[in-house]
Amino acid sequence: MIVPLGRILIVTKPGDDSAMALKGRMVSFLGSRNVDVEWCEHRLDGCVGETVSGRYDLIVILGGDGTFIGVARLLHSLGAPLMGVNLGRVGFLAQLHRDSWQEWLDKVLVECFSVSRRLVLEYDVLRRGAPVHHGLVVNDLVVSRGELARLIRLSVSFDDI
Repeated sequence: MIVPLGRILIVTKPGDDSAMALKGRMVSFLGSRNVDVEWCEHRLDGCVGETVSGRYDLIVILGGDGTFIGVARLLHSLGAPLMGVNLGRVGFLAQLHRDSWQEWLDKVLVECFSVSRRLVLEYDVLRRGAPVHHGLVVNDLVVSRGELARLIRLSVSFDDI
């Protein structure tokens, strides 16, 4: 799928000065090219999804892989493509380096960009048959036994089978 850019949401890692500085440069850059830009912070309380509305052509995430995964889970329902600018250490999900974002955006503003779809799974945690937690899986799901050592029973199903 080829996507032109008209409206971009920039999401920053909370409390990260380098993310805020980069956000400022990115907003100026995109504004000078008549791109509608909105910004929000990916807060630990998860409220970013409640403060964001509308349709976006692209969501740019400024942070590391952890920020990317958290934002992907929260904003999945918007259906917008995600591009991460790596401000962390690993950077296997956040694809752009902090020094290459402008070159990439310059190119996609002229040529558009293609989108690769990735799998997102839903999960439910049940206790005695009753749901206690529901969420989305992006990249991985960690199953832990909790604080006490005890046996757990796991079952995996696909399409309720």
